[in-house]
Amino acid sequence: MDGSSQPRQQRHLAGHGPAARLATQNHAGVHGDEGGEPSAARTYHGRTLGDVEISVIVPTHERRDLVAALLTRLRNLPGPAREVIVIDDASTDGTAAMLCEAGPGVRVLRNEVPRRFDALADAVEMARGWLILQLDDDAYPAPETLTRVVEHFRRRGEALGMAALPFLDPATERPMLTSFLPDLPAGADYGPTPGFLAGAVAVRREAALAIPLSPPGYAQYQTEPAALIEYLHAGWEADFLATAPVYHLWAGRTHRISFDSAFLPLRNDIVTIKRYYRGWRRSEMLIGRYLTGFVHLLAAGYPQAWPRALRDAERMLASLPERHVEPSILQRIYPCFAGATLTSLLSPINARRIAWYLGLLPIDQIG
Repeated sequence: MDGSSQPRQQRHLAGHGPAARLATQNHAGVHGDEGGEPSAARTYHGRTLGDVEISVIVPTHERRDLVAALLTRLRNLPGPAREVIVIDDASTDGTAAMLCEAGPGVRVLRNEVPRRFDALADAVEMARGWLILQLDDDAYPAPETLTRVVEHFRRRGEALGMAALPFLDPATERPMLTSFLPDLPAGADYGPTPGFLAGAVAVRREAALAIPLSPPGYAQYQTEPAALIEYLHAGWEADFLATAPVYHLWAGRTHRISFDSAFLPLRNDIVTIKRYYRGWRRSEMLIGRYLTGFVHLLAAGYPQAWPRALRDAERMLASLPERHVEPSILQRIYPCFAGATLTSLLSPINARRIAWYLGLLPIDQIG
């Protein structure tokens, strides 16, 4: 703990609370059930929204059909009362019109200017569930997942702030992109997590109001390590709940690395590493990340963007206060950077990533 006398849920709010965000939200619109409490009884899969337990937040951009299919799945899932909040991030493909016809239980945060994951904090403020489930627009929970998430948070008590969920290929049931998640002992259904994937995570709304699920300014990609560091530093517990899977369709399966998927992770990792890590650990992480970042940008066809990523990281760091957190937290988070540090460059995960890029290995076998 940092010794502050403020209540835990208020400690991270300075500059990011409701007043600060709403004062700059002229570019966004909200519809569905505007205002705080519902003005009339509305139902979602036979339940009143006044008794919502879990709010499912789905960021999307230009993926109308995927979102429509996801809403149908969520409407038909058994389990606790829920609402769905779709963040329409300046889509121009008819997503907005489709969402206007989505029916009760679906609320929309519309951004006229793209904000990516920086809009998550506003969606959390809108939420009426005491739990938040963040989903990708091309992912969906297993039938029992919502029930198990709610039961797990109730069983673990008020100290639990976050639960990372398995991210699985629906055809093979293999984990995808989550090699950092722990192998649990036989018979255990949960344990401490060193990380999470943004498209498959449940959080207590109280925690998410205080600590954004995506650090402001990160936008997207590799937002998770810094967020989890802050959750743990604030005293929240974070679990991996192995029995509540989320399935990922991996829309448009491709071996192409995009500019954003190479540039943003590099920039964000540099910010996280420089802001939190010290000494030899920081040096070996940065050297590895500089090397892997250049390779990723080269594969994406933008090697000239490597210096820009470093400059952008320094600009972000200049506006962020220095953070000193417990070494045990930083050690716990370290597996999130597997394959990107100097000591893990020749790891099996990098071999699998290269094989995937060359078309020799399916995405669900990367780990």
